[in-house]
Amino acid sequence: MDARLPPSISLKWPVHDVLYPKKLSDKKIGVFGWIGNQLEKKYIPLKVTSRMFQDKKNKKQIYVYLRASVDVMNVRWRFAQLSSNNFCSKAGKWIKTKKRVFNEGTRILCKIPENIKGPICIKVRADAMNSDEPLLCEAKILF
Repeated sequence: MDARLPPSISLKWPVHDVLYPKKLSDKKIGVFGWIGNQLEKKYIPLKVTSRMFQDKKNKKQIYVYLRASVDVMNVRWRFAQLSSNNFCSKAGKWIKTKKRVFNEGTRILCKIPENIKGPICIKVRADAMNSDEPLLCEAKILF
């Protein structure tokens, strides 16, 4: 499902007709937002809530969830500030996941440190299970 939304507008997504009958849980779907064109996407965090499970503490921690299209191991990521000209500054140290191996489609959690402010780049690296070629990904996130 695609939806174009202006800033600060909410989308109500009725899940009873599609997700419940297909037994699709939050571990099998993902929601993401981006601005810009197809060649220069800037990812923006989305707040997804359920009326049943709204967080009463209203935490502001940001999480990035990834899903690999192949089996991977040794997943690590790092963050950098996004400069005003949309380039990633020098990134910090690599952060390793607690889990060593992730099967294709499994959700991988990257927790953005609370001291990171403003637009960032996230750089992710992993080793494909059946290849010597490392997998690299870089995304720009505005918040």
